[in-house]
Amino acid sequence: MDVVPTRRLYRLAQGRVLGGVASGLAEHLGLPVLAVRAAFVVLTAAGGLGVLMYVLFWAVVPEPDGRTALGESEG
Repeated sequence: MDVVPTRRLYRLAQGRVLGGVASGLAEHLGLPVLAVRAAFVVLTAAGGLGVLMYVLFWAVVPEPDGRTALGESEG
């Protein structure tokens, strides 16, 4: 059986506009960052879900060094 490496989701500093959420999601999903940002905008226009999702991702998805926005280390 082949072992598949686990891909982790991180907030990225390169390409960051606000918190690095869109750039991290784009890299993790293999999508263009502009498409992910557009999805957040569309979801925001459709009742504000985009803002809520962005804030939740920002709070719980760690940066590559393991720090989350809430100050916890992944562990």
